[in-house]
Amino acid sequence: MLAGTLIAWGGWIAVLLNVNPNEGGYIGFLLFYLTLLIALVGTFSLLGIFFRVYIKKRHHVVIREVHIAFRHAIFMSIMAVTSLALSANGWLQWWVFLLLLAIIALLEYVALIIQEGRRA
Repeated sequence: MLAGTLIAWGGWIAVLLNVNPNEGGYIGFLLFYLTLLIALVGTFSLLGIFFRVYIKKRHHVVIREVHIAFRHAIFMSIMAVTSLALSANGWLQWWVFLLLLAIIALLEYVALIIQEGRRA
């Protein structure tokens, strides 16, 4: 996972340095946000796994902790990249941010309900 995250950050830096936003069009912006999203998912996943397994000492079922950390990383990355894209277009207002946060919280709630349903 570390190697994939480093490759994703390398891809994002390559897009950042080589793609001109004025000439790249929608493909350039798509590559920028997509590589950033993938790099953030990897970074947040690694940080979440480190925190859950090594700091909180949850060694008994590591794969469950990896799954939860990955889900949280996806949600945080979507929140960050969406906020960045909205801000770049001048559409990020406080109420839009709260709406986005509520949507992410609702998705986490649904994920928790599904996870509890599998355990029962």
